[in-house]
Amino acid sequence: MTDVVKVWVKTAALDEAILGKSRSPTKRGLPGEDKSRNDDATLYHNNPDAVDWGWAKCVLEEEDDASTKDDNTTRVRVTDPESAHDRSIVRLPKDAMEAGNLVVANVYAGDNDDNDTELVDEFGQRLKEGDQYPDDLITLTHLHEPAVLYCLRKRYAYDKIYTSTGPILLALNPFKSCDHLFNDIVMKKYFIRGEKSMLLGPASSSGEEKKSDGGDGDSTTQYLPPHVYGIADHSFRSMMLKLEEAGHNIHGGSRRSKSSSEPTKGMDQSILVSGESGA
Repeated sequence: MTDVVKVWVKTAALDEAILGKSRSPTKRGLPGEDKSRNDDATLYHNNPDAVDWGWAKCVLEEEDDASTKDDNTTRVRVTDPESAHDRSIVRLPKDAMEAGNLVVANVYAGDNDDNDTELVDEFGQRLKEGDQYPDDLITLTHLHEPAVLYCLRKRYAYDKIYTSTGPILLALNPFKSCDHLFNDIVMKKYFIRGEKSMLLGPASSSGEEKKSDGGDGDSTTQYLPPHVYGIADHSFRSMMLKLEEAGHNIHGGSRRSKSSSEPTKGMDQSILVSGESGA
């Protein structure tokens, strides 16, 4: 049996293939949006729950009948309940992938129609619900717009509002109280990790430590997910370390202490925080 190849297809490309026209790519819908007043209301008549966020989940379809095979097109079947074209079989131009209208989707544990499938990672280790969507986006096999948005959306559904992309922390507004994320106990865990990093090296404070086997081990060694506490701790310690190194170099390797009135010359002693108001 041929393995199913999951892909993402731009909604605009599906519209063009099915309707002969495409809507504005900047016109994206939201879950629960009233579409009765939308210019495309007729398109959503058969699927009022459709959400146009720019992409739709599809699978590549093999040609069963050689007489209908067209080497100039790529055949896909829409398998996205949120798409206005759900369950449609569509023929896209052969260059759809080169044009950026079709990209290969990532495969996640349990991300299929079989609800009885056990959640395990590539090493056979059991996963908790939601852990199949990685903490760091750069670990995704395929990294593109729909992959990022889909992963963030899935994580958000499990109250995982923080996601890393390399050294950058992405934060989504939960629009609710998250006391389990913001308290002294959680803050102390990231502080202890930072203290440990001063002894073992910077890797342990930058989020590169490996996930534990799920045991309740020492908080100084267990994996900690992305969090603003971790970013704050690592940024402050990095700044102080640079200042200490600069002071050491300025005095030619001398380790004599300096008075508070003697500033470190040529060193930036600030941390810039960038983001939307209220972030």
